[in-house]
Amino acid sequence: MILNFSKADRAEVVAVLCSAFRDYPVMRYVLAGSVDRYDAHLAQLIGYYVDSRLLRDWPVIGIRVQGEIVAVAMGNEPVAKPAPDELKRAYARLHEILSEDAFERLDAFETVSDRNEPKYPHYFLGMIGVKPAFQGKGHAAALIEEFCSLSAADRHSQAVVLSTEDPNNLPFYEKMGFRIVADAEVGELHTWCLAMPTPGPG
Repeated sequence: MILNFSKADRAEVVAVLCSAFRDYPVMRYVLAGSVDRYDAHLAQLIGYYVDSRLLRDWPVIGIRVQGEIVAVAMGNEPVAKPAPDELKRAYARLHEILSEDAFERLDAFETVSDRNEPKYPHYFLGMIGVKPAFQGKGHAAALIEEFCSLSAADRHSQAVVLSTEDPNNLPFYEKMGFRIVADAEVGELHTWCLAMPTPGPG
């Protein structure tokens, strides 16, 4: 069963995503200078990404097993929403915690990622993560299918779009029906943008 998460679930959602993304190439690239503060900085960065969805009422969905959140997916709806004041304050706090070098790497990555995204309206699947002990059980596929259902039901959306910086993820996404629409180099990273059309009421 796919659940919608709220601010009450924030801490557990962040913990799941931290466990899934701890060694992800983007996180290691952006937080390269964090060294012994890496885990704390990772939690702050992912916490900001979670807040950016929760505070806009954008989708943060997932799966519980015996009461424990084991998988999370979150992203952006096709119609932009301005950052509320609470999110602006969270961004300012993040600036106080992370180094300027980290923000330069983050800005470079996000600039290229934005350039890669299709210009037509779409749902952007920003993060999908499964706790390591629960991977390989179909949870990620179920969450992607739910995101596709959200997109198909939204007259403003034409597709679900996502990116990956791990080439090992490409066969899985392509099996789900995604196709590569752009790719680029960002520092030591290679990023791929993939899209899957979701014909719907629009």
